[in-house]
Amino acid sequence: MAYELIRDESVAENIRRIWAEELAAAIHSMENFGSEPDKAVHEVRKSIKKIRAVLRLVRKLLDKELFKQENIRYRNIGHMLSHVREAAVMIKTVEKLRKSDRKAMPRTACFQLRKQLLAKQMEVSEGFFKNKEAITAVLSALKEAQQNLPDIAMAQHSFDELSASIQLVYTRGKKAYEQASKQPTIDSFHEFRKEVKILWYHTRLLTPVWQGLMESYAVQLGILSELLGDDHDMGMLYEEITSGQLTFGRRSSADKLLMHIESYRNTLQQQVHPLAKRIYAEKPKDFIIRLQLYWNIWRTEESITQPA
Repeated sequence: MAYELIRDESVAENIRRIWAEELAAAIHSMENFGSEPDKAVHEVRKSIKKIRAVLRLVRKLLDKELFKQENIRYRNIGHMLSHVREAAVMIKTVEKLRKSDRKAMPRTACFQLRKQLLAKQMEVSEGFFKNKEAITAVLSALKEAQQNLPDIAMAQHSFDELSASIQLVYTRGKKAYEQASKQPTIDSFHEFRKEVKILWYHTRLLTPVWQGLMESYAVQLGILSELLGDDHDMGMLYEEITSGQLTFGRRSSADKLLMHIESYRNTLQQQVHPLAKRIYAEKPKDFIIRLQLYWNIWRTEESITQPA
């Protein structure tokens, strides 16, 4: 089913269903990676991120130790796969950079860069997927999580049980943006992106409370997340070049490439600011009050039957 709440289910039933579905999807991807192992890793990591967003949604309802335990569990599963995904992302980052301005990209440097990254990706991917112990470790962790879904005691249809967690996520995102604006480092923008991503998932979960509005809101959060993700990936590529992990025949080619990355990151960040200001324009409390109103209407209105 879709990654969203269903009106006919209680809040607790929704949470358990979505959590279980994402775990089942992750296990299926790992057991059936076939000829597209990198795609399977991407799907598993997406499911893990969705689960961690659900975990953040019910954070205020869980014992602190239980929340910490579950958060660490899923974070560790994600870390088992992060090196495989990062190798693939770097190649896509170079392609985006090249397409952004073909004339500005030194052709020889681009070829050398892509060749090194492809070799690294192949080495990392084959090293993981030919290692039965590594795959077994991930599957075992996922299946253990599946057998230990937290028992969440919740009222049937109350938004109050979710509002505190959503307000916390919105508040953290607002503060992370303020920090990134003051100190625009790779790390500060990355921290901001993590909060944007969680709010994006929460918005997707709440889409049914007002389909058109929440879908549009989710789209804008998705765009913001992608901009921040591209900025982070460009920053990581920049660091790999400056640290000497990626080498070039001519220093002048590397310098030109670094200038292009800086220019591209500046363009990305110029797009981030107006969008972030709009999304985080409200005070956290006002944001929650608005969602509460939408929720109350959704919970009490009758289902609309579509004409035959």
